[in-house]
Amino acid sequence: MTLPEISIAIQSFIFLVFLVSMAFRMKGKYFVHVVTISVAIVAMLSYFVWWGLQMAPTFGSYMQTLLSPSWHLVNWGLHEFLGISTLVSGIWLIVLWRRNSIEFEVKSKRVWRLITILWVSAYIVGLLLFLTLNTNFL
Repeated sequence: MTLPEISIAIQSFIFLVFLVSMAFRMKGKYFVHVVTISVAIVAMLSYFVWWGLQMAPTFGSYMQTLLSPSWHLVNWGLHEFLGISTLVSGIWLIVLWRRNSIEFEVKSKRVWRLITILWVSAYIVGLLLFLTLNTNFL
């Protein structure tokens, strides 16, 4: 299995954890929601560190791949922007949470929507980028 395939598998698993977390939120199970979203965020932060360590030795050749054609770099930058924005808003959601707080649902509604839009967008852009760079589908 290649590094991009491992990467998309890890990101798909983390995305699945995120979706499970959102399902708990929609059912009103906020404690389980916060625990699972925390797992997803810690997993994503760990993934970023792992990816950085894996890419460090070959970063120059990887950047050459991204720069040709130039829209690859735009998509990669968009994917990274969305991913980092997702992490920041996810951490914000966790900071807002207070156990047994009725206000959590109201306070976190906008953040929840933002996280959902960002996370789904980041995953779709990342998947398209993976398909473009590593397969013949696109």
